[in-house]
Amino acid sequence: MEHLLLKEKMAKCVLILLLSLLIGTLSAFFPFRLLLFLFAVLIITVFISWGNDNKFVYALAIMIVFQNFIAIIFSGMGQSFFVTVVISLKELFVYGCIVFFFLFRNGAELKTFRLVNWAAYAYIFLIIAYFLFLNGIPLFTKSVSGRQLITPAALYLFGFYVKSKQERIMPYYLRIAAVVVIFGLIETFLLGDQFWIKLGIQRYMDDKGMTLWAFGNNGLPGNFYSFDFSGFIGTDLRRMVSFIADPTLLGQFLVLPVLYSVLAKDRFKNKRKRLMYSLLLSTGMLLTLSKGALISTAIGVLVYLLLKKNRFSQLIGMAMGYIVIFFLVIILANYQKFSSLPAHLNGLTSNLLTVVKFPFGLGLGKSGNFASLYNTNGSADTTSAGESFIGAMLGQIGIVGTLLFFVFIAAVLSALVKRYCLSQNSDFLILASALAGTVAASFLSESAISFISAGLIFTISGIYLSNESHDQGSET
Repeated sequence: MEHLLLKEKMAKCVLILLLSLLIGTLSAFFPFRLLLFLFAVLIITVFISWGNDNKFVYALAIMIVFQNFIAIIFSGMGQSFFVTVVISLKELFVYGCIVFFFLFRNGAELKTFRLVNWAAYAYIFLIIAYFLFLNGIPLFTKSVSGRQLITPAALYLFGFYVKSKQERIMPYYLRIAAVVVIFGLIETFLLGDQFWIKLGIQRYMDDKGMTLWAFGNNGLPGNFYSFDFSGFIGTDLRRMVSFIADPTLLGQFLVLPVLYSVLAKDRFKNKRKRLMYSLLLSTGMLLTLSKGALISTAIGVLVYLLLKKNRFSQLIGMAMGYIVIFFLVIILANYQKFSSLPAHLNGLTSNLLTVVKFPFGLGLGKSGNFASLYNTNGSADTTSAGESFIGAMLGQIGIVGTLLFFVFIAAVLSALVKRYCLSQNSDFLILASALAGTVAASFLSESAISFISAGLIFTISGIYLSNESHDQGSET
């Protein structure tokens, strides 16, 4: 048996080598060498990860956390080509795995279409149809905008088809989030701004085409500092960014681990460890000064309490709901005192006005921050950039496309809650709460839903819903 396993591993290594040599040779003669190189990396990753399903999710988490940091290092070395490679790798990895596992993996249950899967595929095909529609926008701009909108459904399907062991996923997420926060404390309070400048972050922003509006205090990206509280305290505040190099994405990345560490009391054998995770991760989220992350977390806790089968928890949830609404009313009534809140509101309201006039939207690349950043045509009917994921969606794919997205979200939430009711596994309820909070925040934040910020929420939801027999949850 061991002899056969050794021969199988050797055969895989030989196949990897031959494929790498073939693709490497072809890349010297064809203009699509970037795609060929990425395909070679995908093939190698798939074969290396073959023996352990969890490695696919672990690999995705590592790419999500370290993508920007590694790209900044390559930019500092003057290697803009590798910046493109690093940023593109995670998308190709996810899409390649979806196709690979759906077509070739053993197990008829993988090809079973549930309501959630149907909604996910329908939404993806709609985005593809909009991509094929000619609307005068450059192909690159349409592809970037389409990639942004397709992310939630694609990552859910990735999680569903890789069939990972769910009991190990959340402990891993907690550990990697803790590492991220610890480095965030170091870069914020010890290394300082010069660390990022010397690392090459200015060139990184240039390579991404974000030069015109990216630089703020000390030459750092503008969102490294928050000006929201300058009217109250008289100064701007440095925000934690850690490896992700973006405070808003980092804040949203921490939503699920914060909720899990605070709410999953029965999942921790060691109560001190749970307290440590709760304090560390919550502190990290607060230091990002991400309003979207705080809203997501607050709404997540509220949803968890209201849906939990405990009368006392539901009463606390109702009281908390009134408090949240009270503070939201106060904040919205004084939105002009915050430096960025008007842009967030404008991102939603301007696109609501657009969709009244254009019910099917304006097409990909004509709304949202990516449209403002990369649309070089200067199209007159492009909506304002704003700061709303749902707003950008409305402006691009209209009422029907946005409703289809919410059908997909509702199907995921319904499935998670049903599984909680059947198994009494709190993991399902925490996932549903984190997802509900994230989608709520996406009305006012375009960064609330992306590969980095909410990618693992959708991926883990797919994992937890993929296997009816694995309801035991995880312990940390």
